[in-house]
Amino acid sequence: MVYRYFNKQLNCVVAIKSRSNATRITYKYENDEFVIKTPVGYEKKFCPFIEEALVERMLQYKEKCERIQKENNEIRKTENHIFEIGKPIVTPRFSVEVRVDNQIREHYFHTNVDVDNNILYIEVNEQTQIDSESAQSIIRSMVRDFLSKFLKIEFIHELITLSEKYSVDYDNIRYGKATRTLGTCSSSGIITLSGMMCFLPDHLFEYIFAHEVAHLEEMNHSSKFYAILERNFPNRNELDEEVKQCLDKYFWMVWK
Repeated sequence: MVYRYFNKQLNCVVAIKSRSNATRITYKYENDEFVIKTPVGYEKKFCPFIEEALVERMLQYKEKCERIQKENNEIRKTENHIFEIGKPIVTPRFSVEVRVDNQIREHYFHTNVDVDNNILYIEVNEQTQIDSESAQSIIRSMVRDFLSKFLKIEFIHELITLSEKYSVDYDNIRYGKATRTLGTCSSSGIITLSGMMCFLPDHLFEYIFAHEVAHLEEMNHSSKFYAILERNFPNRNELDEEVKQCLDKYFWMVWK
């Protein structure tokens, strides 16, 4: 269940979500609202008032998030890292284009995917202030959602081929929306790949996949781990730099 209300103490909307598997209270601030996750039974303690000690910490956190967001906005404007109507953003594997559809209500956004040409269309009303931070934030969240689905659907043959090459069970591959990591490997052998992999060309895609596979033998980034990785990629330092440059170029599209 979700409780959502405007909290005067924090001067923003608060969304309280109870989770049966939650063991502690966590919160984050994004898109001008606080999302608080609590164990079942604790949610009503945060509605309509939050204890003063926690409010003080949340206000400090909010100020920090708003400061970072403001700095990021300045960077986007300076480097022209914004989505604009009629100006497609082209990456090695797909494109994103914002276009007008006046059948859509103002302030509403709709996605449409051209599967044949790998184009994600974001459709908006012509009255929508597309250059506002709230609009840009919504578009970036849509791109994040698209990436994980695109990875799962469009890369299936590539991933099956890589799974066979590196002797990995394809059924142990999962797909995620993380933007700070490209992949993870659990001790149980589950490899989770981020939609951010879609920004990588073929040779870097395989390199990151092999990186996660190497964790099946050695979980830590130890000298043993890098020795395993270097069996197939002796130039891993160069590839790491290529990955960094590639993500630096497109990361603005998914910034939170």
